[in-house]
Amino acid sequence: MTTANNAKSVHRVNSTAEQGFNHTADSELSVSLVPVADLVSHINRSPMEGLGHVLGIIGYGQTLPIDTAAQYPVLSVELPSLVGEPLAEVWHSSEKPEHNATGFIRYSKNTKLIFGCIDLDCDRDLQQQSEHVYKELLSFIENSGYPHLLRVWNHFPLINAYDGALERYQLFCVGRHNAFQAHCGTDFQLQLPAASAIGTQGSKFSLHFIASTEAGIYLENPRQTSAYQYPEQYGPCSPSFARATLVQQLVQQGRRANKLILSGTASIVGHETLHPGEPEKQLDETLRNIDTLLRSETVITRQQHSAQFTNVKVYIRHPGDLPKIKSRVVEYFGEKAAVLYLHGDICRSDLLLEIEGICDL
Repeated sequence: MTTANNAKSVHRVNSTAEQGFNHTADSELSVSLVPVADLVSHINRSPMEGLGHVLGIIGYGQTLPIDTAAQYPVLSVELPSLVGEPLAEVWHSSEKPEHNATGFIRYSKNTKLIFGCIDLDCDRDLQQQSEHVYKELLSFIENSGYPHLLRVWNHFPLINAYDGALERYQLFCVGRHNAFQAHCGTDFQLQLPAASAIGTQGSKFSLHFIASTEAGIYLENPRQTSAYQYPEQYGPCSPSFARATLVQQLVQQGRRANKLILSGTASIVGHETLHPGEPEKQLDETLRNIDTLLRSETVITRQQHSAQFTNVKVYIRHPGDLPKIKSRVVEYFGEKAAVLYLHGDICRSDLLLEIEGICDL
């Protein structure tokens, strides 16, 4: 594993048109990046080629060529891709899942995991809508027998705009905090999953999630104040997420495989943003934060081989920063890693980029 100061790549995957982690049917959960133009053929041949059964599809920046009445969850997120042809994430399961919907939640589930999505018009009262959506989500996963959230992706418009005295991200945080506290009690911070919240230029409040019958190991970063302990200067309620979730999966012949699912990670040390206005320095600081998580004792003691990032998303506020960011990301993660570069706003107005990913351990 390298540091951000000497970013020689060790995180490599095979170069294919369809890239992803655990690209076989042995895993309970896997994801492939697929060109949107090839989606239909990919879905049709997935079980035959050992890729597993489709759990759901997440596209970025355009309507997907998939019937929205398809039995599995389909979500088009209003974040355009900045590099190459449009790509979509196809999530797979080795076990044939059951597909269904309840209220505004569409989902697929196997015996261990549930994958779902929510896609709503964004209300004027974002705090109230966030609280309602999360209360429904938390009740749904508990009643369904998958009470442990592993990862949540949140997207809504104008994340840094003010609505009264608070930024919209702060209003979202209040609603999410209230829902977790109402559902889980005052010690809800111990149950918070990895998460991200990215601002769009669209009109939708959308999220997708993974939950499990078994709890993951929720990790914090020693370089950073836990988000749920941020001081009040960042809003009346601190953000409700962990820095990462470490997940064990059952794979073929009972062998356990570990995966680290990162939250959106940015240039924050302690609770403060570092290097405002300097995207390259923010990228270095972000990679240092990722390095620190990978070197934590909890992660190292569960590694079965060298850490290998296989799926990475880079959110960039200003598309003009892409060339300087992309070259350094490729150097760090490797030319063959499946990296998706998206145009989106970060939760703080002085943050210029954010990185998340899935790492095999």
